[in-house]
Amino acid sequence: MILLVVVRLMGKRQIGEMQPFELVITLIIADLATIPMADASTPLLYGVVGIVTLFILHQIISFLDRYFSPMSDVLAGTPTVVINSNGVDFVQLKKQNLGVDDILEGMRGAGCASIENVAFAVVETNGKLSVLLKNPSELKEYGEGKSTLPVAVVVDGKFEERKLKMLGADREVLLELLRQEGEKLSDVELATMDQAGKVYLQVRKKGYRVYKTDFEGGQGW
Repeated sequence: MILLVVVRLMGKRQIGEMQPFELVITLIIADLATIPMADASTPLLYGVVGIVTLFILHQIISFLDRYFSPMSDVLAGTPTVVINSNGVDFVQLKKQNLGVDDILEGMRGAGCASIENVAFAVVETNGKLSVLLKNPSELKEYGEGKSTLPVAVVVDGKFEERKLKMLGADREVLLELLRQEGEKLSDVELATMDQAGKVYLQVRKKGYRVYKTDFEGGQGW
């Protein structure tokens, strides 16, 4: 009962909505609560004192987090923009220990499949990905009338062979596109491709571009 009261007083949050320090305190509280139950020789009061102490510590940290910006940055971190007007920001992506597939997964969860449709994507302090879509007037449509899901076929200058096989595509399609554009494979930070032959191409130190290739009717997912 005491544990339930303390958790309710800490605030109604799902695990995915917790800040890092809140998750750590919650885990420690859960561990403390099991000690008196696992060891009959340990007085119940010991567990209660530990839980209440951590609750007070949580309230103090929460106060500092709300009213002192420097402390908030240390405890919770700051939101990080991983997709901007130039495409995917690989520097920030590496700082967050995320890969391209993590970003694509987060986008699909937000109801968006294509990077070129994203104005900004932000990794929030709780680890969730927030996706802000472009206005319809800013979008360029390729392969209209087809439901497609792009996959990352080139990451950091290297082909993802498994993803190419997933699409039933040949790497020559992309190599020919690079030759036409005068780009080198080693300079490609990211290239995604879908079943309609639409390619999102992001070259190092350049903004992204979108192309329609001759590839049609791959296997899909």
